[in-house]
Amino acid sequence: MVSLVALGFCAFLRWSELRDLRACDLRFCATHMSVFLDRRKNDQFRQGSVVKVARLPSSSCPKLGAGYKLRQAALSYSRAREQFRQMISELGLDSNEFGLHSLRSGGASQAACRGVSGRVWRRHGGWRSIQAADGYVNESLENTLVVSRNLAL
Repeated sequence: MVSLVALGFCAFLRWSELRDLRACDLRFCATHMSVFLDRRKNDQFRQGSVVKVARLPSSSCPKLGAGYKLRQAALSYSRAREQFRQMISELGLDSNEFGLHSLRSGGASQAACRGVSGRVWRRHGGWRSIQAADGYVNESLENTLVVSRNLAL
């Protein structure tokens, strides 16, 4: 479940995209993993989409030959949400404030707050419009204070 959460956060995936992933959709390279999404909500021409996720130096980053096994049965939304909220509680956070869509929103917010170009993180998440993508971003207090700090008063 940790790898699923990490992938959802890093690739800004919707639950339906995570749920529909198959082993053949994942391609591991030396520097990154390519995730092929057969369908995406905004994929008008049904061409599919590839999201690339950098290899990370953490235990949640799946590694070839590490003994990970994919489940054959699909994980239901309610079971995934239950497990996710349990993980959130174990971190000492209020699980009522989070859902599976928090992965997509949290990843986008983190990228925006860390200064990743809007064009790049919007494309990574597959948004068609700037307005739709910006609705996912929760600005940090530090970022909101940047405005008044730069007014030269």
